[in-house]
Amino acid sequence: MTANSAEKNLLGIQLIVGLIWLKSVVPKFLEPTFVKNLAPTLTYFSSKNPLPWYRQFLQSIAIPNASLFAELTRFGELTAAILLGVTALVALRKMRLSKIHELAMVGALTGAWLNLQFGLASFWTSPASETLNLLMFVVQAILVFYHWQTMKK
Repeated sequence: MTANSAEKNLLGIQLIVGLIWLKSVVPKFLEPTFVKNLAPTLTYFSSKNPLPWYRQFLQSIAIPNASLFAELTRFGELTAAILLGVTALVALRKMRLSKIHELAMVGALTGAWLNLQFGLASFWTSPASETLNLLMFVVQAILVFYHWQTMKK
């Protein structure tokens, strides 16, 4: 894949999103309290969540299985960080790599899913939580579309 100017800009944004995921996930692996503290965090998110169906999901599925959800979160964020970052670097260096677009799409879809879930849980807590997750979700959706279109060429 060779990148023109617009593609380079988009790949630069992809790299930044990958670095944001990396910045988010490193403390989750280094901080031993992340897994233990997820249940109280999810309980808070469910306490006044205005979406009844999502509040029910948090209370009946996520909170009772908070340790599993913590691990899924950590490894999901790590997956998004690695796939978005590495595929952006490979593409920017104009290296040929089989399945680069598929890998980038997996990274972007994983990140978008994580942003969607966190956004649904926490959007009511602050405008910043709502807008940042929405922005990252939209950027990753654009990345999925870009890589899907590029794959078809």
